[in-house]
Amino acid sequence: MGRNFFSRIMDGRVGPMSHGKKEIGFGPLHFTAEGQHTPLVLLGDTPVLHWHGDEFDIPEGAVRLAETDLCPNQAFSIGNHVLGLQFHLEADPTVIESWLVGHCAELCNTGIDIFKIREDAQTFSESLPVAGKKAMTAWLESNSL
Repeated sequence: MGRNFFSRIMDGRVGPMSHGKKEIGFGPLHFTAEGQHTPLVLLGDTPVLHWHGDEFDIPEGAVRLAETDLCPNQAFSIGNHVLGLQFHLEADPTVIESWLVGHCAELCNTGIDIFKIREDAQTFSESLPVAGKKAMTAWLESNSL
């Protein structure tokens, strides 16, 4: 994936990251001041899965919620009904092997450490799904969805 649908349909730019790198692997989010007041903070320091070479602009009227060192726009919201995520909170770390096999050429060509991703998937196989479910459930409940 790696392309933010909500940003694109709201006339935001989506394209390759300006520094030319790809962000692939597990890493923590850094929450903006606004993001500190959302249920996403329930993720805490739990590393999430990043798997993209694209970045997107925050759409007009949206609030930026999270960033990483490589990609400044990781999450945004528009009101109570739109939550745009750059990272893959839906990915199950216990089945990451199919991603590694399917993208082996891309990973090798960009110098991504496949063994590190595999190791991190094992490490976060319990904490990430729990934190992700808490954050998403809280977001839905806080917005009466």
